[in-house]
Parts: sequence; structure tokens; C-alpha cells
Amino acid sequence: MNVIIVNDYAYVNGGASQIALHTAKSLAYAGCDVYLFSAVGPVDESLKNIKRLNVICLHQSDILSNPSRLQAIVQGLWNKKASDAMYAFSSLQLLSRLLIAPSQCLQSLEQCA
Repeated sequence: MNVIIVNDYAYVNGGASQIALHTAKSLAYAGCDVYLFSAVGPVDESLKNIKRLNVICLHQSDILSNPSRLQAIVQGLWNKKASDAMYAFSSLQLLSRLLIAPSQCLQSLEQCA
């Protein structure tokens, strides 16, 4: 089974991220092909070198810590980079059986669907 987990951060910065990352690792260890899609890096070291766990990180700033307030406003209204990346990723034919498990997506991936 293929699983996509969408989370703002590719590292633990709170409860939602801790659950998302733990779930991604657990499902990969259980034999699922897991894709963790996040906007904000860096990628947590604990996610590296796990068979069946693929991390897609856009390495963006979240809108609260983005040094450009104008860019933060635009990203908050529509995160084009995240939208384009998710569209390209979801268009791949390898996702025949898919479970999408959205996590709390409020600051970085907001409006990317």
C-alpha cells in the first residue's frame, strides 16, 4: 500500500509533527511505501535511510518565520510551489492504491490542494 502523509514540517516542532513523523516511520517499517510531503525543512535525521520511506521536502520558510512579509502573505494565500509539487507527485502512475493521511496543514501547505 502507498501512503502519503502531508505535514508542514519535516522535523518535530510540536505534537502534530511528532505524530506525523512517527506514523511515517511506523508504516514504512510495517512494509508500506510511505511518502512524507512537507514544505518546511530541514528533514529530521530520524527519517533518513529508512527503507520504503520517501521524504519530499520543499525547504520553504513557514509563513510566520519568512523574512519577506510580502512573500509570506502570497504563500499564505496560495502556496504555488507546494501546489505544483503535490500535483506533479500525485500525477505519477505509481500511486495505484493510495491512502492520503493529512496532518495539521495550517501555516506552510495551506491552500495547496
